[in-house]
Amino acid sequence: MSQAQVHIENFTNEGYIKSANKGIQAARGKTVVLVCNDTKLIQGKLSELTGDGYRFPVIEGKDRPFWDGAFYAFPKAIGGLYDEHFHTYFGDLDKFYSAKQQGIPLTQVPSVMVHHAQSATTNYKGIRQSQYEADHLTFIEKWGFDPLDNYLDLI
Repeated sequence: MSQAQVHIENFTNEGYIKSANKGIQAARGKTVVLVCNDTKLIQGKLSELTGDGYRFPVIEGKDRPFWDGAFYAFPKAIGGLYDEHFHTYFGDLDKFYSAKQQGIPLTQVPSVMVHHAQSATTNYKGIRQSQYEADHLTFIEKWGFDPLDNYLDLI
């Protein structure tokens, strides 16, 4: 994996989804790695996340596979853009359910582990609850089910 990095700066809060899409579109390498600012790599190397489909590290403290949009990699060739009807939350699950429908694998890489402070940025700014609720409803309207009840379907 090349060490090329793309830095995207927004001057207004466009939300995670639009910002991530800008980064995905600007990426120049074969592999895209999305890393939120409230995550930290604590074991392994980014290069271990290369491969087919969406590849995820182990999230510290989770005892089962956890498809977390805060830190993952995928080949740029599969596209991987988020649905911009979502602002910050549930866009990752939307993307991963779509991938599963298309036969794109979701793989956890046990040799890589990250710490995720879970919503540290949005909690700090006091915007988490309203965005979470709006995006949760968007997911239910789009898919016809609550992902919180069906999350294990992705495993």
